[in-house]
Amino acid sequence: MQTKVLVVNYLHKPGGYSHRLQMKIKAYLEQGWQVHYVAVKPYPYRHPNLVPHILFTPMRRFDTPWFWTYFFLLCPLFVLFVGWREKPNLISVFSPPYAWICGLLKKWHPAPIALFLRTIPNDPRYAYRESPWAQRIETGLYQKGLAWSDLVIANSETVLK
Repeated sequence: MQTKVLVVNYLHKPGGYSHRLQMKIKAYLEQGWQVHYVAVKPYPYRHPNLVPHILFTPMRRFDTPWFWTYFFLLCPLFVLFVGWREKPNLISVFSPPYAWICGLLKKWHPAPIALFLRTIPNDPRYAYRESPWAQRIETGLYQKGLAWSDLVIANSETVLK
């Protein structure tokens, strides 16, 4: 029986974060595992065991509150659908909000969630995150995502604390 991993990350972008994501996926593929990923656009690399599951979005920009509202409302249902169909052995994500997205699937299908924590630089494109309502939502997503994770791996002791 082949091991199946589900990865959730909305978009592959240039930079270190997506490079680390690609390295993680490559490591799973090198083990002979099948990697299913949920995103809004296909990743720019291919492999016979890499299976995209693309969440349709009518938005052209992915840096607005409207996109994030759409994404966080629909993506958990889409992940539940993909997980119900594929029955992954492991759910692998890079931040607590993605673990939160996978929480509905975890309640239905008991695959463990491996959460990789990293430092998050401030990004001026997401200035709306400065508002109190956005901070409360993000804090809730972080707390629930951490609580639902079975394994938490951090890139430093400071991040882990």
